[in-house]
Amino acid sequence: MSKAVIIGWIIELAGLVLWLYGYFTTGNPSLIHWHGYTPWWIADYLSNIESEIGMALVFAGMCPNLLAASAVTIKPHLGIEGNSQLDGLRSFVFSE
Repeated sequence: MSKAVIIGWIIELAGLVLWLYGYFTTGNPSLIHWHGYTPWWIADYLSNIESEIGMALVFAGMCPNLLAASAVTIKPHLGIEGNSQLDGLRSFVFSE
C-alpha cells in the first residue's frame, strides 16, 4: 500500500471515531438543519457538529483510496494510454 492509501485509511478511521462519538453524545448543535432538508433516517445520523465533521472526514478519506484505485486500473481494451489529466496529480500523490 502506498503512503496516500494509508493516510486515507487513517483519515477515514478518525472520521468514523468522531462520527460515532457525535452519534452517541448530545454535543453541539449541527451546522445544517438536517431534519428540515432530509428524511428523518438521514437526519438522525447527523445530529450534531461532531457527527457532521466525522462524516466529512470519512468522505474525505475516500479520495486518496479512490485515486490509488484509479491509478492502478488499466483499461487496454479501451485504448487508454495513460495521458489523462490526473497523471500529474497521481505522480505527485503516489510518489514514494
